[in-house]
Amino acid sequence: MVWSVAQDDAAQQAARVLRNDHGRAASLLPADVRDSTTITATINGAGPLLLKLENLLPTGSFKVRGAMTTVQGIPGVLPAVQGEVFTASSGNHGLAVAYAAARNGLSATVVLPEDVSLAKYEVVRQIATRTIVYGADCLSAERHAASLAARNGATYISPYNHLGVLLGHATIAAEIVRDYPDVTDVFVSVGGGGLYSALAVVLQHLRPDIRLHACFPQNSAPLYWRKVPDALRAHAPTLASAVAGEIDPDSITIPLSLDRLTSAVTCTEAQIATAMKHLMADCGQRVEGAAALAVAGWQKLSQTQVMPRPLAVVCGGNITESRHAKALGQITTP
Repeated sequence: MVWSVAQDDAAQQAARVLRNDHGRAASLLPADVRDSTTITATINGAGPLLLKLENLLPTGSFKVRGAMTTVQGIPGVLPAVQGEVFTASSGNHGLAVAYAAARNGLSATVVLPEDVSLAKYEVVRQIATRTIVYGADCLSAERHAASLAARNGATYISPYNHLGVLLGHATIAAEIVRDYPDVTDVFVSVGGGGLYSALAVVLQHLRPDIRLHACFPQNSAPLYWRKVPDALRAHAPTLASAVAGEIDPDSITIPLSLDRLTSAVTCTEAQIATAMKHLMADCGQRVEGAAALAVAGWQKLSQTQVMPRPLAVVCGGNITESRHAKALGQITTP
């Protein structure tokens, strides 16, 4: 676990801002971009499990919180975006930034990797000012978008390596603490670490007794691989594509996350698909693999640990019926 001094300094500064200003970020979010619905569920006969349904927010994922906070800004903390916005994403973040930009009268260019799903591409294309497909993976798309932004004197909004994005995501932690003071465990899906690090900093500040569990797809877990030196380090296709792929090695989310990572759960494709099935059958929620990953992590860990009041953050629901059905085909039976 090695990162630069500058990277660590930036992470520590971000942590201070997250602790001090997550409340202001929440107060400035539009009413429809906060206070997501939470239900109590029984999953495959087990539970109860609280499900915080970020998939029901505008654009279908939690990403709209970070995008809106970044575009709107926070007086004295984060300047509002002016002019054109560039971003890159496997889908959800790009959709959220395009939505936030349009809602604030700005233009947005979204760079998507070549393996983006057709459904997400079409939705982003309908909202973004311009859509570009570039690169074999998300990191290549991110670097291209950042380069285009610099060339055009515009603002680049990273999917995870941006203070505004983290502040928006931190509002989820504040809502959990406010609405469910008896929560003992929180499960969250992890990719670039934007959601996880924001929750980790704020939960540690407000409720250090809560156990935060980082859930990774076994097939693609770059943050986990940095934590565990002997872990398998070969990316493979995963149902949790929204949290898959390599991340920016200079991201502040690396020290922010790894300094606070105390519980990591890796899940197989069959476990993710099974969680997708149960969320649909038991809760009526058709969600993407990255969202089901948090529930899969809970299902796996609950077999060996006692958790009096667990909650899973259901991060997104942007998946077509046909792709959902195909995903369920990966469930294996003994």
